[in-house]
Amino acid sequence: MIAANPEKGMRIMKKSFHIVIALVLGIFIGSATNAFAAIGDVVEAEFAKFVFKVDGEEKTLDADPLVYQGMTYLPTRTIANLLGKDVVYKADTRTIEFNTPIETRIKEGAIIDQSTFNNQEYTKQQIEMIDYQIQTTKRMIEKEELSLSVPGLDDSSKEMFNRSIDQLNKQLSELESRKSELEAQLQSQQTQ
Repeated sequence: MIAANPEKGMRIMKKSFHIVIALVLGIFIGSATNAFAAIGDVVEAEFAKFVFKVDGEEKTLDADPLVYQGMTYLPTRTIANLLGKDVVYKADTRTIEFNTPIETRIKEGAIIDQSTFNNQEYTKQQIEMIDYQIQTTKRMIEKEELSLSVPGLDDSSKEMFNRSIDQLNKQLSELESRKSELEAQLQSQQTQ
């Protein structure tokens, strides 16, 4: 009969335990290396200067286009503004809409036919639409300001966001001024 050696059994258990720990650490380190490699990919691209013309009129962009593998990438909001469009981003569906500004559609008669409204109703409708634009512009400013707080943002990106915020603040000021004019006009209409 062979006598069992408890000391030898403990050594085998310790070796097995060390092997399992080594395998787990190896798998963990290997996955971390793969994850880092996926995050650490480097893309080589360059900013470029171009001349942009819209309907024959030369326009200046507030951000330089990015050229990557022969393809030129332009900031959505910059292009929309260049074309005289409003931009709406719907996060729930990840949809970007380019819309003709409401004021332009009103001027072109696409939204409201003034002859179907009396002056007060028409002015109230304009105020409502401008108020909607004011709220939308404020939300856009908030999103741009939030983008500025992203850690590690480079100076070029910060400059682009700041220019966009400045442009949106200017647009907001113009909308609020137009709304005040319309409210004064409505008061005048109501006293007549």
